[in-house]
Amino acid sequence: MPDMYYEIFHSSKDTYPYTDGDNYNRYHNQEFDTLAEAFKFASNSAIAKTNLYAAEMILHDDVACIPLYTMSGYVAHRKSYGNFPGEEEQRYKGLAWQGFANEKGFGYYGGNVGFSSLNVHPAGYERGGVLRAGLIDIPAKLDPVDSESFYEAQIINKIYEPLLVRDPFDSSIYLPWMCSSYTEGTWNNGGRTCSKVTVELLPNILWHDSVIVTPADINFTWAYKKAATSVAEYTSLKEFHHCSWVGNTIDICFNQTSWLAVSWLAGVTIIPEHIFAAYPPTKPGDNTVPGSWSFDPEAENKLIGTGPYRCIADGVVGRIDISAGRDYILLSANPSYYRELIQPDFATVSGGNVVPGHNGKVDIDDFGMTIGKYGDIKPWTDTNWSPVADVNKDFVVDLDDIMETGARFGQLGYHDGYPSYYT
Repeated sequence: MPDMYYEIFHSSKDTYPYTDGDNYNRYHNQEFDTLAEAFKFASNSAIAKTNLYAAEMILHDDVACIPLYTMSGYVAHRKSYGNFPGEEEQRYKGLAWQGFANEKGFGYYGGNVGFSSLNVHPAGYERGGVLRAGLIDIPAKLDPVDSESFYEAQIINKIYEPLLVRDPFDSSIYLPWMCSSYTEGTWNNGGRTCSKVTVELLPNILWHDSVIVTPADINFTWAYKKAATSVAEYTSLKEFHHCSWVGNTIDICFNQTSWLAVSWLAGVTIIPEHIFAAYPPTKPGDNTVPGSWSFDPEAENKLIGTGPYRCIADGVVGRIDISAGRDYILLSANPSYYRELIQPDFATVSGGNVVPGHNGKVDIDDFGMTIGKYGDIKPWTDTNWSPVADVNKDFVVDLDDIMETGARFGQLGYHDGYPSYYT
């Protein structure tokens, strides 16, 4: 984000002798400050761009030196699935990887949720296998409030997620993620016109411990992380004022007018109030007990988010599977993440015979046929029945398909659309 020109070079960011100030070069220029403020708090991108270019001219005229080169990072991936004895009965060995997303500015690591981790799969399968990613640095602390390194974020952003995410191929576009839509607007802040972003929170989003996400979680997250000066996200948090909501329609209101308001929503991962409320927000280094800085979600087995991957070890949701030396960290697929609304009504009785076809209800015919084809994989041993008994279309008839059918057993009315998985 170009807000670096304000966040790193504005005079107010020089907090010497306090060592955590962003303006560590101690650059001061009042004319630059005025333009940087006009850039950040512009009402639209066109006005912001004009002020940004003018600020850049001043800054680059003032700098003491111009670097002759800069580092260019590369991220590579295997072309095919490796040889990992004992894994999935070697089902994926040697298959080409498909679906890697080379995200602008991030490569295959990815920003926000990391689209490669959502989309990549062995050829011939819609999902399956293990994606292994090597990190340069060992994540020392896994905490959605207090962690601050890029490599910690690579883990945390698979467990927790923001309301909006950046388009992986165009960082100027923001996509609704935990919401179905968003709109930019303003609100009256004591006579001042300030920015707000209105989102329509998706219904039935589940925390990994199966608690429903509510608008109160959104308000709690923003207020809590701002009070705790959450290091990695504070640029997005510090102008937050309050949330208000009716049903699942939430207004997220800020203290200033800024064209960057939408980007701030993509910069804050949502945390569960029912986990963090017991630990009041404390500033970095404040080990008050109880308090957010003293609270270690990893140590307490409470790494519980809404993201595409969850922590589960020894049957405990929220406990991360991690080696003593932290040389591996294993995350498991979240089984309810964006769960596809599928139709397990695929068999009916006609003339005493079970045949492929919908009869408007999930009944014993569907359940029995799923069990009867258990274990069939592609290429199918039964080309008539096995493909339809593969309810979730992962090219194997297994426990997932039985569960999909059993969970909706007895339900009717598919002509009105598929029922949601959770009630």
